Amino acid sequence: MIPDEGYVAALAGVEGINIHRLAALLRHHPPAEAWEVVCGRVAARGPIANVLAQDGVRAGLVAAAARREPREVWDTCLHLAVRVIPWGHVDYPALLVHDPLPPPVLFAQGDLALLAGRRVAPVELFDAARIDGA
Repeated sequence: MIPDEGYVAALAGVEGINIHRLAALLRHHPPAEAWEVVCGRVAARGPIANVLAQDGVRAGLVAAAARREPREVWDTCLHLAVRVIPWGHVDYPALLVHDPLPPPVLFAQGDLALLAGRRVAPVELFDAARIDGA
């Protein structure tokens, strides 16, 4: 049996599913059902139904989903010791829960408790004027 996390990982890897489509799918469908929606075997509910009704979108997702089964994706995650943490999961980091656009799924290795401590974000600044040779 494939757990919900396996279906979420598989959905995240389907070409044509972006962060917005994945979030919309998972808001209106449990993960295994969302997979069936993407495969074209179950009708979509919610706003994602309008997206899937657009020319070529459903066919493209169906073709992309056929390339890799959820069992294969889940087995790869297990082999690589990658945790799949969908939004709403008990292990989903609290600092992201109320983000305006939280990722619908996180792939993680290591100790997530480290996110509760101090964090540093590297930021690269550049001078656009230097690009023009000024």
